[in-house]
Amino acid sequence: MKIINIQTYLTQTSSSADGWSKIKPFLFVRLQTSDGIVGWGEAFTLDQREHGIEQIILSLGQHLMSCCEVTPRFFRQLAKSIEACHPGLDYACAVSAIEIALWDLLGKSLNVPVHQLLGGALTKEIPLYVNTWSEQEIDIQALTDRCRHWVEQGYRAVKIYPLKYGGAIRAGECMKMLRDTLGDDIEILLDLGTPPNSYLSLETAREVAPYRPYWFEEPVSGEYLDVLSELRLQSGLRIVTGEKHAGKAHFRDVLKLRAADILNPDIAGSGGILEMLEIAAMAEAHAAFVSPHCWDSMTVALAAVLQVCAVIPNAELAEIYPDYIVHGNQFCRPDFSIQNGMAILSDAPGLGINIDETELAKIATTRSL
Repeated sequence: MKIINIQTYLTQTSSSADGWSKIKPFLFVRLQTSDGIVGWGEAFTLDQREHGIEQIILSLGQHLMSCCEVTPRFFRQLAKSIEACHPGLDYACAVSAIEIALWDLLGKSLNVPVHQLLGGALTKEIPLYVNTWSEQEIDIQALTDRCRHWVEQGYRAVKIYPLKYGGAIRAGECMKMLRDTLGDDIEILLDLGTPPNSYLSLETAREVAPYRPYWFEEPVSGEYLDVLSELRLQSGLRIVTGEKHAGKAHFRDVLKLRAADILNPDIAGSGGILEMLEIAAMAEAHAAFVSPHCWDSMTVALAAVLQVCAVIPNAELAEIYPDYIVHGNQFCRPDFSIQNGMAILSDAPGLGINIDETELAKIATTRSL
């Protein structure tokens, strides 16, 4: 594939209709080949660093357009050489966006879905969990009502942030109310968001344990793997980490120290599809699982997540943020569907997404090479 045009779209910040959610900026990349085929990728956006990531994409794009032929694997090697052993999350976000777009292009050029290029789907039904984050000051009752709503929509797993409502004791009260309301059949996932000290995390673990949380995410920053490993032993809960890190080296250390049961790298920030596949293979060798973090637009990034979850044997629940899906529907029609808490993959070529560039341009600024 010869790339002749690269364009970025950076959307504006907005809010959901009900005010529950802040819709963060989305950063897409559009690649076009000399054959006229268009592929789409997406970068995980970091607050105040969106334009920096966009510039890295365009800088990498200049190298990409100078090549006669490009594949995802070729680009990966090119990106590694430019990285020159100085990895960083911003760089990995940019690399992820381009690499995902190249997979979309390759699938479309061969008229096959990406999951077929990756070896074939083990399943086309991917279980989902709903992230209930809100920037607003939401009380426990409002959270409970929100979770009940998603359960009524057919979802069987919800993620909450129990320390938003006070300390460890309040976290336990929150879990009790949710368990009493939702029943025993709904999975409740806890995200602590790396609190200031591990003592608070351990105390919280003890308070919530009687209510059977499905997992215990980010009780300690992934930078402190020795502490995370010890907390895993002491808490007895399934530990999740990885969303803030890129590259296999970090995840290799997590697994070596037995610091987590589930890894959640972000497909739009960890290096892309190939990196995710290799992280998943390492995790499988250590009897660990992968649940891709997906705090993105739920259009391009989610489509890529589903392609990966379909082909790895140790995939856990995939993350969605429903308000982002509603926002993305303004400019994107995906070929996958969501039914009863499951994403149903299609055999549409590439990632299986259809972007209306006219509608996207109404809410985004663009730059191109």
